[in-house]
Amino acid sequence: MLRSLSRYVKDARTLTQLCSRAEEIARGHGHVKPGSEHFVLAALGLADKTASGAFRHLSLTEAAFLGALASQHETALASIGVTRPAASADPSARALVPPKGSLYEAGPSGQSVVQRLAESRGARKGRELLGADVLLGVAQETHTSAARAFRALGISAERMVDAASVALAEHAARAGAA
Repeated sequence: MLRSLSRYVKDARTLTQLCSRAEEIARGHGHVKPGSEHFVLAALGLADKTASGAFRHLSLTEAAFLGALASQHETALASIGVTRPAASADPSARALVPPKGSLYEAGPSGQSVVQRLAESRGARKGRELLGADVLLGVAQETHTSAARAFRALGISAERMVDAASVALAEHAARAGAA
């Protein structure tokens, strides 16, 4: 019972950290609400390093992922005849920050990732929430910015699951050795 409670607290802490960082990244990219792509980027910064380990197994860098995101956004906008003006240096042009004390809200793909993370608790078989779990959740997506960016980089959902699973196994081995 105590172990279950401890894991719940760790998961809540990790999820809070993920959500806060994803929101910060989204705002930095001019979005009000984070999507799954922002959760991927947030997962790369978690101390457990499983998401960055999965990226390493895929020979993928954060910069390459960001480039694929930018490219697919530009392509989507161009397909409907919208060209993006040059980025503004004016800080007031940034996305508005929700007022303090407001409920946390993510974009639809971000909400889906958070829901998948909550649903994965039983499948994690007693281990805490880790960054690679975000990648496992995103691997289930098909029509999101993150999914399109990964496909543009030649990374299928199956490859993402395999890389995340290897990173999780390596993390378990390190934890077992400690």
